[in-house]
Order: sequence, then C-alpha cells, then structure tokens
Amino acid sequence: MNVGRLSSLAAAFILYPETMKKVKDFYIMGGAFNEPGNVTPVAEANFYGDPYAANIVLTQAKPPVKIIPLDVTSGAIVTPALINELDEYYHSIGSEVGKLVKPMFDYYFKFYKERNPELTGAPLHDVLTLWALVHEDHIVSLEIPVKIVVNKGEAFGQSIGDFRNLIDKADYPVHNVAVNFSYTEFIRDFFKTMKNSQDHNGTG
Repeated sequence: MNVGRLSSLAAAFILYPETMKKVKDFYIMGGAFNEPGNVTPVAEANFYGDPYAANIVLTQAKPPVKIIPLDVTSGAIVTPALINELDEYYHSIGSEVGKLVKPMFDYYFKFYKERNPELTGAPLHDVLTLWALVHEDHIVSLEIPVKIVVNKGEAFGQSIGDFRNLIDKADYPVHNVAVNFSYTEFIRDFFKTMKNSQDHNGTG
C-alpha cells in the first residue's frame, strides 16, 4: 500500500528485487487519467512528486499494480454535515480523541474549498485507497497499459493510460486502474468505522 510519492517503494525494488517479487499485491493512490491533475493541469501530486520512481514501480511490479487514481478518489467526498454528525456523537460519549476529528476536517476542507469553491466536502484520497484494499468488490477497474511521463515540460508527471477499445494498444506495462467505486458503500463504511473507533470511555 502506497499513498504518497513512490520513492521509497521504488528504492525497495532496486535494493531488494528478490524480496519484492514475493509481494502478491500492490495498491497505489496516484495518477490522473481522465481527470485534471491537482498539481499541474495534467499531473497528480504523488506521481508528479517522483515520476521516475512511479515508472520504476510500474515497470518492475508483478502482478499488475492496483492504481486508485484521482479520477475516483476525487469523488470520495465527506461532507461537513457528516462530520458534524460524528462530532455530536463524539461529544455525547465524551471522546476526547473523537473531538479532534472536526477541527482537522475543517482545516482540510478549508484548504480544498479555497482551491475549488464548488466543492461540497473534502475528498479522502488515501482513505478510499485503504478501503479498496478490503472492498475490491465495490471497485470498478480496467486493466490497461500505463506510463508516467518523466520528460521535463508541461506533461511532467502525467499518467497516461491507453483506454482505447483496441486489440493493439500502447506498449506500456499493463496495470489495474480503478475507474469507479460505490460511494454509498464507502460512506457507510467510513461512518461506521469512525463511530466504532471510539469506545464509551473516549479513550479510542
């Protein structure tokens, strides 16, 4: 599971290739295929931060990497109303840890709202990726050739996926790219997990 830049994961492939061959699955939050980037018009932050590492991982990893891109994580929106409901619950049970959730969310949401005033909530990019690990049946994915642009210029860090409905596609490593997910199931599980994470003593 990797939800940041892929530098450390790429280093593991270089330093411990035999060990990495034993890894059965890789889940990565990164890339923007049919969605604008969040660092540049075409690049997502994790891949843009170290596209060389991203290419190493996508070239060396076997079996195909499960990529959870911005295309789907940007839809994992948690609204202020949901957080307010959780906050009321945490106050009702006296959870000091739970009371920290709303201030953290408000700060996070403010950051996104300033960038995009049309947002109705904050996207939980990394949380969705973690959720995908245990709820693969609620993720719609396609196996497609994937490449990350490493040449300096406007396309630096861009993730390219060959989504064409052709037999002969681009000669890139083939990986599993998420294209949709069940928002209803995600929010239900998120709310349930956040409530169950705090006991009635407020100790977590």
